[in-house]
This record gives sequence, structure tokens and C-alpha cells, in this order.
Amino acid sequence: MSHPLTEQNIEAILERCQETLAGLAESLNQCFDLSVQIEAGESGCWLPDEAASEFQGPGAVAVIAVGDQALGVIIPAGLPLPGWYTRPGENEKSRLDTLAMEWSLNMLPEELEAGQTATFSVPSGVMAIARMQPEDWAATLDLIVRRPDGSSSTTLKLVWPLTAPVFAGEAPPPAAAEKPRPASPASPAAAPTDKSSGRIGRLSSVPVQISVLLAEKRIPMGQMLSITPGALITFNKSCEDLLDLYVNNSLYCRGEAVKIGENFGIKINQVGAVRVRPGKVIDT
Repeated sequence: MSHPLTEQNIEAILERCQETLAGLAESLNQCFDLSVQIEAGESGCWLPDEAASEFQGPGAVAVIAVGDQALGVIIPAGLPLPGWYTRPGENEKSRLDTLAMEWSLNMLPEELEAGQTATFSVPSGVMAIARMQPEDWAATLDLIVRRPDGSSSTTLKLVWPLTAPVFAGEAPPPAAAEKPRPASPASPAAAPTDKSSGRIGRLSSVPVQISVLLAEKRIPMGQMLSITPGALITFNKSCEDLLDLYVNNSLYCRGEAVKIGENFGIKINQVGAVRVRPGKVIDT
């Protein structure tokens, strides 16, 4: 078992969050189409019975795994969250996943490596955190969200460490879900399903190489040999054009370049993108 979140690195996480408030706000704005700023509020210990009413009600939770523990951020529905957050489509689900991933880069010091991340809706922020079993000494940080004109504010609550993180909303209660029929021992359909899910599970851990192509062009060999430090090479590509992301040298999706803290990232706009081939040179 790996327990990297300790009482000793509480201050390091607090300091990192305070340094990257602009990045945290940018991710929140891109996810929910907002225009807000984030300020660091009070830090303290997790006391669920004393949590403000806004955290007791519905909203969303962003979960960032670190080893077998996690950090959780309660995002109250009164942020305000858009109507789609409880039933996100594919595009909205991608936004929520990106929010937690970007926050992991902005919240964790370099010595702590993030694992799985997710953002999902919850009927109660406090109950969702309780479900993930925070340590008795769990720390908190209030992230105060303000509109640029200061007209209104909402508070997000960062809580860590959580010892039993989950990465999806609660499943429907057994009474509401259809009971599966028990499979007969002689049923031939049961075995292939288990084998298939096992193969998929093993494939999910296979590492793949991803790369982003900024631009490309052909130049004469003589021009290439004359390249020296300080030389400027131009490309016939607009700065606003989408970038191609390759998985193992195969085009997989396209997106726009974004800044995540001090790092470069890509926000996906199209999945399964295919290069547009030029039409016929001579019309017939």
C-alpha cells in the first residue's frame, strides 16, 4: 500500500495550490463556461458536522488519486453549475475528466504523482467525502470563487487525504436496479463474457505513446543544412488551427493548445479525426 499523503506534506500542498490559483480558475472556467477568479481561503481540519450548508447539498466532486489515497474537491451546485452536470454527454464528460486532470497538475507538488482522476455529480458533497473515508486528521482548504466584478462568490472545499477514493457517482440502490438472473453452471454464455472483460482489463494497462504535431513542411536539403541557432522557420499553418494528436503514430484526435499552469497541454475538440484529403486537381 502506498500512502504518499501525510501530515508532513500538508503545507507543501497548501503552498502549491496558492501558487496556481490562476490555473485552477482557468480550468474551472473552461469546464463550466464561467468567467471567475479563485482566491485561497482558510485552511483547517475536516469537520463534516460543521461544514457549511452549501457543501451539504448537491453538486459535483473532483477526485485526484495519489497512490491509494486521494484529494477531493466539493463543487456546490450554486457555483452555479450548468444543468448538464448531472447527466453529461460525451463532450461534457470529457470536460469533467479534463477538469480533475488539470487540477491534479496544479494542486500537487512535483514530488507527488497523480493517478486516476474524475469529476462527477453527487447528491451531497459532505456525504460523498464521507463515503471516501477521510483520515481523522484530514486537512482542508477553502477555494473562494469570485466573479471579476466581485458581485458574488462561492466556496469550493478541498479535502485530503481520502483513504477509499471512488471515481464515479453512487450506483442505483438494489431495489431500483433490475436484478441479474443467475447464470446456469452449464450456460455457455457466461464464460466468454468473463474472458472478454479480463482481456479488456489487461489492455487498459498497456502503455501507449502519444505525441502532438504542431506543423510540418518539406524543405530542400540545402536549406536544412544551413540551419543555425537563431534561424527562423515558418509554416503555412494558422496559430488557430487545431493540432493533431497521434497514438503510436496513428492520428487519434485533434485539439487546441492550452496552458496548464507552467505546462503545455491540448484540449480535445475532435475524436476520431481524419485528415481531409484534397479534391481532384482536374474536375471531370
